[in-house]
Amino acid sequence: MKYNKKIRPSLATGDGLNIRYSINTSKRRSFTVLNFSKKVSKKQMWVEDLANGKYKYCERYTDTKGKIRKVSVTLDKNSSRAQNEASRLLYNKIDAKLEKEKQKIEDEQNKIASITFWEVQDEYFSIYEETVKAKTASLRDTAKKKIRSLVSEETFLSDVDSVFILEILEKLYYKENYSYSYIKTLKASFNMVLDYAISKEYLSVNPISNVKIKKKVLTLEQREKKKEKYLERNELKQVIKDMAIVDKSTSLLIEFMSLTGLRFGECVAIQRKNIENNVLHINGTWDSVSNSKTTTKIFIQIEKSRYQKDVFK
Repeated sequence: MKYNKKIRPSLATGDGLNIRYSINTSKRRSFTVLNFSKKVSKKQMWVEDLANGKYKYCERYTDTKGKIRKVSVTLDKNSSRAQNEASRLLYNKIDAKLEKEKQKIEDEQNKIASITFWEVQDEYFSIYEETVKAKTASLRDTAKKKIRSLVSEETFLSDVDSVFILEILEKLYYKENYSYSYIKTLKASFNMVLDYAISKEYLSVNPISNVKIKKKVLTLEQREKKKEKYLERNELKQVIKDMAIVDKSTSLLIEFMSLTGLRFGECVAIQRKNIENNVLHINGTWDSVSNSKTTTKIFIQIEKSRYQKDVFK
């Protein structure tokens, strides 16, 4: 048996609702609620019979994030008056939830609006330091301190836009003649903090993507100076020879590094157990900050034949 009936709620509800419901042989009854609230023009309310003889009135609504949610109230009866009461209770329940969500969003927006760049920087580096070696963390900390000498503690995160960053880097590079590599290091430090801010939803876009620093043209003098960073074969031979007079072990270390291509940290971290069957296994490097041996970037194996011949003699 199926039938439709139109019900106008009492004025006590204050909603002026028009509810049309249908009842069939199943225990679930559905109600179409028109003009239920300002949020949605049309809603579905239904009632479910409970085992204890009571009735559960249910309603769906769309939250502030666009997700469909469900609320319900339980009443003793399933009369016209009970349906009106359920509609009122559900309306109030939905309205309270939406207001709570709205307040939460406003609180988060206020928090984001008042957060400073220093606070986000501290938050990021407290995590970053746990993911890298002590020496790497120390280098990043140096860049962090330099940025803090240029960005005041009161600067809001929202004020650190592309123009703000560009003016800082341009001043350092073009006017104060900091090296291009150092400018890239500072830019990278800005980038890491701002990327973290995006992951925490403090920002929606990273302004660093619009920051471009053009490299200055090197003068002839600068080009020549850059070339002087490298030693010719005869110059290296002379350095090793002169150092042998001052400190024989240092002289041997320089020679060994030049023959193998190893870094200083990798050399001083070598232990006897790293030599096996005339093969040297480089599995670590010395961290001067933590004063301990740590893992190297790559695992290296060097056969004795590669370095036993003294090519400088």
